[in-house]
Amino acid sequence: MVDDQGQPQGPLLSFPSSHSPSMVSWRSLLAVLPLVGAAYAQTSQVCDTSLNMCFENYDEPLQGAKIGFLFPPCNTANEFIGQWTVPISAKWYGLTLGPGMNRNLLVVAWPNGNTIVHSLRMSPTYGLPGVITGPTITTISSSVTATQWKWTFRCQGCTSWNFENTPGAIVQDGQSVFGWALSTNAVTNAASSSSSFGIHTSTNLWSHNIANAHSSSYPYTSNCPSTGTTTRSTSTSTTTVPTVSATPYDYI
Repeated sequence: MVDDQGQPQGPLLSFPSSHSPSMVSWRSLLAVLPLVGAAYAQTSQVCDTSLNMCFENYDEPLQGAKIGFLFPPCNTANEFIGQWTVPISAKWYGLTLGPGMNRNLLVVAWPNGNTIVHSLRMSPTYGLPGVITGPTITTISSSVTATQWKWTFRCQGCTSWNFENTPGAIVQDGQSVFGWALSTNAVTNAASSSSSFGIHTSTNLWSHNIANAHSSSYPYTSNCPSTGTTTRSTSTSTTTVPTVSATPYDYI
């Protein structure tokens, strides 16, 4: 597990205790992948000249997606900028910000025409994850072509969380374990950010060097001290308490 000792504990998340059956079965995102299977991926800096941003980038070898991170200059940041470049065959793509699906913050997105629809989600078990409120995603740029879709976004309040007294956080001063999943099957309603969707068709874990993703040229004002200290904070990183909507799902 990612060691959260000394990490800021995020806002407490809650999930409805009762759910109706779902017509769409979401099985485990990373259900059978133990943490020891996470590869220490080789990451490298890739610059997007159109945005004047440089990301610590991971080239995912199984499906050919590219996943980049850009963080503010301190190790206690409560936000980051992400960039995904995903093959057009992926009808939805998801990222878990911790070492597995359960009780970790999930970012899910898919193309809808020439735009990208997205949501933040979480689940206590291996079912369709519910949409949460609190953390905020803002699209910076997006594009959809015949071969790929690309999405750059700002994720505020996304670096730590606390789901039913289970804290989690991105390791900002070293290697942090993430997971991705995608499906070649479309979501139920591509125009809706709360759409249901089925089980992934491909998934894996990797360990990303977030220590190299920090930049003093981060383009937005963040919670980092002006001195750019690298001391971890013990305070809560967000003030809004997220809640999870009553999205039904199946236990698997």
